[in-house]
Amino acid sequence: MTAVHEAGHAAAASTTARLEVSDLSKTFGRSRVLKHASIAVAPGEVHALLGQNGSGKSTLIKVLSGLHRPDPGAVVRIDGTEVPQPLTPAGISARGLTIVHQSLGLVPGHTVTENVRLGQLRGRGWSRLIRWSHERERAVAALAALHADIDPDRMVDQLPMGQRATVAIARAMQGIVPGRGCIVLDESTQSLPRDVLPGFYATVRRLAAQGTSILIVSHRLDEVLQLASRVTVLRDGEVTAAGAPTAGMSEAALARVILGRELVGFVPHRRTAELRDAPAPAARLRDVRGATVAGVDLEIAPGEVVGVTGATDSGSEELPYLVAGVRPAVAHGHLEVAGGGTVDLAGAGVSATTAIGVALVPSDRANEGIAVTMTALENVTLPRVKRRAQRGLLRRGWQQREFDDACARLSVTPPEPDLEASAFSGGNQQKLLLAKWLLSRPALLVLHEPTQAVDVGARAEILRAVGRAADEGSAVLLSSIEAQDLALVCDRVLVLADGRIARELHAPMTADDILAAT
Repeated sequence: MTAVHEAGHAAAASTTARLEVSDLSKTFGRSRVLKHASIAVAPGEVHALLGQNGSGKSTLIKVLSGLHRPDPGAVVRIDGTEVPQPLTPAGISARGLTIVHQSLGLVPGHTVTENVRLGQLRGRGWSRLIRWSHERERAVAALAALHADIDPDRMVDQLPMGQRATVAIARAMQGIVPGRGCIVLDESTQSLPRDVLPGFYATVRRLAAQGTSILIVSHRLDEVLQLASRVTVLRDGEVTAAGAPTAGMSEAALARVILGRELVGFVPHRRTAELRDAPAPAARLRDVRGATVAGVDLEIAPGEVVGVTGATDSGSEELPYLVAGVRPAVAHGHLEVAGGGTVDLAGAGVSATTAIGVALVPSDRANEGIAVTMTALENVTLPRVKRRAQRGLLRRGWQQREFDDACARLSVTPPEPDLEASAFSGGNQQKLLLAKWLLSRPALLVLHEPTQAVDVGARAEILRAVGRAADEGSAVLLSSIEAQDLALVCDRVLVLADGRIARELHAPMTADDILAAT
């Protein structure tokens, strides 16, 4: 048993829980998404709340944060004292409960300092002017606790996703008194770069060792087993495992607890032998450059899956967006797609790359991928509506067939075409986004973190779908920090450093091989 697990078990034996939720139910219309759920987090414990997408985890966290009002009968206690209903963000914060949501809650158009110090800013003296030099120092100190070196004067919306997550977590942690409080991390680490994670984990362990409680919601099973001493699992809105110890548990065993069944083994996608005989590349990148990418030349064969990874600022996160035409202001170089033509990426834009057969699945599905107020059917079929419109009228038949195909390919649940995308769980939104472009049969499919914030079952379905797209002839460029994903589906993996290709690995390869090369 590790030291963190020993400490967690000792904390769990404490007579008074730091955070205790009892008999929590939540009903939306006719649907009851939480059913008498309970969870107890001990002082100084790292406790994980797990479950598939749609299991009720997000609803429980939104109740705790005051965004949803629970059904009558629910009780929430912090350090043994019942929190008055209805719960409010100010009320829980005053009692030492801080929540970092998956959406991060950052304010665009404002600096890193302003976001880190949000809620902490105080005017001084009779003028009530804010001493920005002082606030900047406090922000830098909060970031340094996470081993993060981020310009405090930079606009937060100009940061890569990993750095945005770091800013949000730093803001939450600065309000915690060592030895007190409870931090809820709701999928907050999903966007963190791999090289930042060890420092972040060390900070979590240090806080827990001092007595602060941590409740993490995560789909990264390795992360859960590294950090959490106990897990509580939700399935269909009900607790199916309450405070189960993680000591000695494997990822496969944890997956069984979450799913309630065995996870069907994933068969790796492998086309390497066939690709050697490909007559011509499906896509060719020539001297692609951007703000971080310093020069990438690459050929991708039809049906080949090429992975891209690297440390922070290596260029691996920027490359997909340069190739897809999302950042024409900083892009340079050329993209050639067989049968589609060549695009000068400098100023070309998305319409030009889409026209030659490129499709992008971005990591930020809520803001850049899915139209959350449109229906699931509208989202899936949107790229083909203009082409399929006849005589100014749309016939729904083809849309329904495409939606049914998407549900069959990716197990979208619920299979309700007229349901707004916002009503679907994160994993099912990701499936809708992927299906939206897979059904276009793109010549080049570009993906950035396609399994981010999805559960273990959805992850396998998404990776299978990527492999099927390659089997059907698409060239695939997959950028991810998830070494296991890359090892399962990629024929090659490119490791970027300083904006250039530093290493190239070929299948078969393991996650450890990729991590060692990064």
